[in-house]
Amino acid sequence: MAVLWVLTLYIPMGWTQTPAQVEGPNRPPASANDPAASSMRVQLQADLEARINRLKAEHKGLISELQAILELASAEKASKTADRLKALIATRQRQYEKDLASLENRLNRLKKALSESDKKELLTRRAGTSGPLFSLTDQDGKTVRLSDYKGKVVVLEWIDPNCPFWRHLAQRGTLKQIAERYKDKGLVWLAINSCSWSNRRQNQRVATRFELPYPILDDHTGRTAKEYMATNTPYVVIIGADGRIVYNGAVDNAPLGRVQGPVINYVDKALTELFEGKEITITYARPYGTPITANR
Repeated sequence: MAVLWVLTLYIPMGWTQTPAQVEGPNRPPASANDPAASSMRVQLQADLEARINRLKAEHKGLISELQAILELASAEKASKTADRLKALIATRQRQYEKDLASLENRLNRLKKALSESDKKELLTRRAGTSGPLFSLTDQDGKTVRLSDYKGKVVVLEWIDPNCPFWRHLAQRGTLKQIAERYKDKGLVWLAINSCSWSNRRQNQRVATRFELPYPILDDHTGRTAKEYMATNTPYVVIIGADGRIVYNGAVDNAPLGRVQGPVINYVDKALTELFEGKEITITYARPYGTPITANR
């Protein structure tokens, strides 16, 4: 009886939502050149991402509770209740996968439809949002988690030794010098290799060849790059001590050292302002360089 009573508390959760309710209301098509429509598309993407995260969290919690009840039913030898629970869990899992696929398909279609101005607005808005957590392996086989550096300023540098733009910076030590300059302030610098060929051995060779003093993390699936919307190398994201993104985009305004006017190193500028407690004046700069292979 205890099992059946507890079961009635949890079964309605998650089976009362229809796919339409999960996805939310349909929105009218928008003109690509309409600023208001552009803002709406960007906001819709943020809404969809939030719904996906909420759906995953709610499903995880519900399944965990149902599994606990299933174990209780098995312990009490309530075989019929246990069988019913197994069927309900399977049903819920199928519905969850269907709802999740629907939301992710909508999100993917929306991302493909985003114009360049939409992307710029989206990336500009990312300043102040939390950096997505990740767990990756470095060239020495050590697991590196973003959560390990809570309370510290973290720089993520996307690399590709085959990219002439990244090599130009690496051979001149541009980013190494910045990392060294702020090292005493507790700055954490992590390189990320999201090329499809990335692995521990290859990253060891890259670290040796370019004398990189910081870890190179293997992201050959491209998952972390996609979560941070890193599309090209070089690409840099700066995360403040509070875990929020303060800058993302290009290293500077001088691809291969070529620029009309003064060179602006956006990364150095943002870090200087951050450590001096000033407002970050440039939070996004359009990246240049070689497309990340995992994102092609």
